[in-house]
Amino acid sequence: MVDHMVNQSGSDLIRNDCPWPSSSSPSSSSYSHSSGSGSASTTHCFPFSSNSSSTTSLTSNSPKAGPVDWAVPQSARLKYRQQFNSLDKQMLGYLSGQQVRNAMASTLLTQSQLATIWNLADMDKDGKLKAEEFILAMHLVDIAKQGQPLPITLPVDLVPPSLRYCTICPSIYAGLAEKFTEAEPPQKSKNLTFEDKFKRNLELGNAELEKRRQALLEQQWREEERRAQKVREEQEKREREARELELRRKREEEQRLERQKELERQREEERLRDLERKEAAKKELERQRQLEWERRKKQELQSQKSQEQEDIILLNAKKRNLEIELEAGNKHKQISDKLRDAQFKRKVQKNELESMNQKRESRIIEMNSLQQQFEV
Repeated sequence: MVDHMVNQSGSDLIRNDCPWPSSSSPSSSSYSHSSGSGSASTTHCFPFSSNSSSTTSLTSNSPKAGPVDWAVPQSARLKYRQQFNSLDKQMLGYLSGQQVRNAMASTLLTQSQLATIWNLADMDKDGKLKAEEFILAMHLVDIAKQGQPLPITLPVDLVPPSLRYCTICPSIYAGLAEKFTEAEPPQKSKNLTFEDKFKRNLELGNAELEKRRQALLEQQWREEERRAQKVREEQEKREREARELELRRKREEEQRLERQKELERQREEERLRDLERKEAAKKELERQRQLEWERRKKQELQSQKSQEQEDIILLNAKKRNLEIELEAGNKHKQISDKLRDAQFKRKVQKNELESMNQKRESRIIEMNSLQQQFEV
């Protein structure tokens, strides 16, 4: 599309600007003679009919006429195109010398090598590098870093495809102009003026053609850049939304896990509190049982002590009665018998009393021991 528009515009420009010789001009007849057709159609500015090989050669050298191979690898083009886009933040379509110098600062090449690369890459000598010029410069940097010598002049296969037209077409037009000049009779002095005009118009037309071509290419490139930028922005927006969605999902998952941990912690605390309450109730029940047993044991010992005290009182009373009987008896025998009986009984009772005293003392000792246990 761009080549067609540019070629059409260039053809119109050359057709309008080219000096057409009049029918009475001697140069007109000479051109008619040189074309070999003898018709008026041979007086065009581009004197190349359909059977001319020069026209075919010109068409075949057009940048879009066929597939153009560039010696820069595709991977390097993509890599350095991305680097160019990242450096061209304002989307101007070119990088200044300072930007390129900063980009090449980390290449560790000498100043002479960098200067050579700059001279080879800056093909239009405007002090700026467009995208393809920057890609070419970085490719030359890779060549220099590999230890290969840099070319003195740029080979054709390294010339960017969009810039080959401006480097090849002028030479083609110049060659055609030379052929055209050689075909003219040398004795025609007025033809020199026409040839000069033709060359000048050819150069002007070629320059205007290249200018319009570059403008259209620049416009097309900017449109592609805008579309690519829009695609990148949409992609970044989708990625940002995806990241935000993933972050939100992670936060919700973390909050859910936190709530679950909090519920588990509360259940664990409640379980521990239940265990503590059960343990406390068990200890309280055991303590109540121990107190009840001690109270009953104390009552039993107290009752036993009271009973033994009553027994002692009865024995003492019986002893006094026996002593009275011994004192009041009339007969010695009776008294002696009674005394023996009394002594025997007294002995028995004494033994019983001692036994009771021993029991009482053991009971008292046991009660004291229990009392000490209670106090402890």
